Amino acid sequence: MKNIKNIFGFETFLVVFLFSYQIKNTPFFENLPDLTTALAFILLPWGFWICKREGNLKEFYENKTLLWFLFFSFWMLLSYFWSPQTFFSKSKLIVHVFFTVPLVFYGALIIAPSSQRLKRLFITFVMFSLPVLFQVFHLFFMEKGIYVGTFVFGANYLITGQTLGISLIILYVYALDAMAENNPKKALLYIGVSSLIAFAMLHTGGRGPLIAISLSLLLTTLLYKREKNFSSRFLPLIGITLLVILQHFVFHFLGMAKKSPTLERLLNTYDSSRNIIDQSSALRLDYYTSAWQAFQDNILIGLGIAGWPTYFGAEKINSHPHNIFLEIAAELGIIGLLLFFGICFSLLSNRGKYFFHKIFPTHTYVLFGCLTFAALNALKSGDLNDNILLFFLIGLISSRQVSSKRTSS
Repeated sequence: MKNIKNIFGFETFLVVFLFSYQIKNTPFFENLPDLTTALAFILLPWGFWICKREGNLKEFYENKTLLWFLFFSFWMLLSYFWSPQTFFSKSKLIVHVFFTVPLVFYGALIIAPSSQRLKRLFITFVMFSLPVLFQVFHLFFMEKGIYVGTFVFGANYLITGQTLGISLIILYVYALDAMAENNPKKALLYIGVSSLIAFAMLHTGGRGPLIAISLSLLLTTLLYKREKNFSSRFLPLIGITLLVILQHFVFHFLGMAKKSPTLERLLNTYDSSRNIIDQSSALRLDYYTSAWQAFQDNILIGLGIAGWPTYFGAEKINSHPHNIFLEIAAELGIIGLLLFFGICFSLLSNRGKYFFHKIFPTHTYVLFGCLTFAALNALKSGDLNDNILLFFLIGLISSRQVSSKRTSS
């Protein structure tokens, strides 16, 4: 009975909901109702029932981050009235209200108060990513290398990079724990699987996820304090790097790996001989410039939700500036930006004292790494709707702070 609960529990449905865009475009789901919407309507009553049963609703009144988030969401709702009121404006608002807002509360009121739920969440993240990892290597063997534009289960490289990156952080922290506990067998297992994920990320074409995961792993290593020997903290990172290099040479010898598409795109971002940047980066700069100009033109209240694509004259009405701060500034103005800063500052204000609490060292390092990864991704790609993972983690960590305060007192 316990195993069934673990497999078909709330956390499983939640993870599939978070990463539904990874699998919803596969042939299996073509003739079925939209997976994301269906899971949203399953999770809403289920989540409310869990909160009521476990008495977690009272946590809401102690969580300042949730209050800031509600103010931010209310301002987004109001902004619809001065937005262009396009179809994208409506859909963006609906997604935020029915997808993003519940996710923040699921993290804060359901997952975070229970260490067992949190552990199941991490395990489910990894289990969900394994079929994605197998599919990446399947495509790699079938096509003798993966190229930019390759879709994994119908999802592009940015979505695939996010799915794999979260699991890599989880496994990496557990590898650090195993090293600190002097358990080399476990450490080698985690490092080995982590190296396969890192190799897959190097061959799926996503520069943003690669930069985000590299910085996240480095920062997590620097802040990890269970291993007192500073230099020993870097052994898992060095091991993963060496195994990735070994895999490259092995596959190159077998004629399957010529170049890493991700590294190739990263190195070709700037052409020093002609003093130009690549087309994708140039377009991003145009987005940033336009969003900043939109903010200056509508500094107080912004263009309204989903107003930037019309302002920019984008061919696709669902375009976005590819930077969460510039998107908020352009569409919600200085008021929306200050409310978002309120979320960030309330989340991080007590981090130094409470975030790395002695009771949950592994969980907190995983959460820090995941939040860093999601936040760095939000600076380069995805709009407010695409960054539901970031908001979920904000809710999750905000409640960890509340629990730590209560425990420490």
